[in-house]
Amino acid sequence: MFVSSSVDIYYPDENSTCIRMQATINISVIATFDPPQAVQFPLENYTILNSSHCSNGSVTAVLNIQTSDGIQLLFLFVEDGTRGVQMNSQILFVPNHLFSNFTQDNETVLLNEQKPKGLPPPDRAYSCSQDDAILMKTSERENVAYSGVIDLIYIQIQAFNLNGSNFGPVEDCGQSVISTPIPATPTPGVPPTNMYILESIDGMKCIVMNTGIEFTIPYTTASGAKSTKVIGVPSSAIVKSGTCTDFGSTAQIALSFYGDWILSLLFTSQNNQLKQIGVAADNQYTLYSITLTYSLSKTLFPDSKDLKIDTTVSVRLDPPQFGTTLGYSYQCATKSTYDIDHGVDISFVNLQYKAFNSDNTTTFDPSKVIKCNQPSPSSPDNSGLSPGVIAVIVIIVVAVVLAAGGVVFFRVRRRHTPYDQVN
Repeated sequence: MFVSSSVDIYYPDENSTCIRMQATINISVIATFDPPQAVQFPLENYTILNSSHCSNGSVTAVLNIQTSDGIQLLFLFVEDGTRGVQMNSQILFVPNHLFSNFTQDNETVLLNEQKPKGLPPPDRAYSCSQDDAILMKTSERENVAYSGVIDLIYIQIQAFNLNGSNFGPVEDCGQSVISTPIPATPTPGVPPTNMYILESIDGMKCIVMNTGIEFTIPYTTASGAKSTKVIGVPSSAIVKSGTCTDFGSTAQIALSFYGDWILSLLFTSQNNQLKQIGVAADNQYTLYSITLTYSLSKTLFPDSKDLKIDTTVSVRLDPPQFGTTLGYSYQCATKSTYDIDHGVDISFVNLQYKAFNSDNTTTFDPSKVIKCNQPSPSSPDNSGLSPGVIAVIVIIVVAVVLAAGGVVFFRVRRRHTPYDQVN
């Protein structure tokens, strides 16, 4: 946890400024090691590398920031006469520099922004004091998925056509915390059931999810006491971004609520647990990892000691949960609760979802539903093993392990328990 500070960047210098950025920025990078790891830090100490000047007639400019933590932030500005200026963001890092205890991977990873950010015309500045998180696309390498968040707590920025080093007329995002009140939180234990639909660029509705979600968030009160609060996802939550991919890879959906909270769910179509006991799982997909970025705002945590501290927590579910078959949905009416990290829990209630959806519908076929604690149907390519045979295989595997003299314990981050709420 940390408290962010502000930067004021002039490029190339204050005498002939091409790009100016006043900002308070937090950066998070998440890796799905076992257990998952997240690094977070504010943009404070930096140098400018290999950036481009706004030469006469140029419609592009690049601001390349090297942080003291070894991460590069790239902001690419493209002038478009019909849409103003488009800003594309990237994060570059070397995994063994950030996660030295978990990997020796020394090749640079590039994370691209999921959607460019629209700015005003080049003679105007853009300003926003409402948290605006830029979510990066997931990048996979050597069985590790990397993702990232650039959290723009505050930003005022302009590329091209500055008046010396001065900003032009300022256009505000119109979403300040003062003018946009935070909605009331749902009653603990009964979060509203919302429908979330992720649509690809070509209009394909690739992820459809209907569920209620809530979290148990730990914090320290102003008096120093440890406490928790149950925070539900409100009905005003929106799908902020995501990734639609073909079956055989991963798909991601990110939900935004309370201004700066982001919940990212990563689904995978690889089910190694089933393959290990000899059951073909080529047509299976599951929920693979959960990442939450949240802050202890005064509105939601009025008695918190550490207000406005942005935190990112993540977990790779082992084994993956909510497993079903391609073409089917998964449904579970009962509450499923998982530990994410640092004492943060997530619960799903009245859940039904489908990912890698190819029929472009937002409804669930009642004849193609796998319910919790119900095995998925065998696919045409499956081994054809009956549940009884599969059970025998599991028993044999366990017997072999025990006979070898070793007992293996697995910790599954899941429990079905009532909430213990501290008011």
